[in-house]
Amino acid sequence: MNWTLFQTNGTVIPRYSHSADIIDDTLWLLGGMNANERRPPGLCKINLITGEAVEYIIPTMCGDQPIILYNHQTVLLNKATFLILGGGGNCFSFGAHINQPMTLKFDHLVN
Repeated sequence: MNWTLFQTNGTVIPRYSHSADIIDDTLWLLGGMNANERRPPGLCKINLITGEAVEYIIPTMCGDQPIILYNHQTVLLNKATFLILGGGGNCFSFGAHINQPMTLKFDHLVN
């Protein structure tokens, strides 16, 4: 068994505690954490054939509720909609926040 680096063309923000889903020839990375960025990672689209990668900024609020895409799970409802379950964060000053179930539609990003 041998490891090989997968070369990407474009920006892929390093992250952890994200979700990852494959739809056809595309890998989608949603959310997660990166201590070096000013805002949390959004949605990253990586073409698994060409290596082309694009990062998209996504909203961090749903109405008056924050969306914290950290330690969450995604369920693919169709080729352009994620059901997002769980996730959130714990702050010693402000308490815990757990996301309500929500959907993210990204049909305008699917080729």
